[in-house]
Amino acid sequence: MNEHTTKPRGATAPVDPPAVSIPPEEERRPSDDGLPTEVKIELGRPIATHMSPVTTFLTFREPTAMDIDAVGNPVSNDFSRGWPPLPVIDSKKMTLMMARLANISPKSILEMKARDWATCSLAVQIFFLPDLGRL
Repeated sequence: MNEHTTKPRGATAPVDPPAVSIPPEEERRPSDDGLPTEVKIELGRPIATHMSPVTTFLTFREPTAMDIDAVGNPVSNDFSRGWPPLPVIDSKKMTLMMARLANISPKSILEMKARDWATCSLAVQIFFLPDLGRL
């Protein structure tokens, strides 16, 4: 497009997927189950946190049973459609859990774009799914 043309109404620029990274092996504690011990997500739009007015990445640590006891399990399993179960996210619990795991205020999580929230939620969800291989 040159300077005199315009985009059609409703057209949007292509969107790159957000960056999801797992730290190099030497920067992580060993994990007994092969899962990462933390997940780093690049946000599509920065948010303000107590650490910085412009936060572009969030790092979520691996949750513990204490986190689940404090907030509740943000992911339940729906067995109504057979095996394997379908994960179901409780958004309020997930917001609180993401804040806890990233060590930021829930208010900061609530400032996220919906797509950023969904991306972070999906990245963190793996920690709350059962190891079906051991059942």
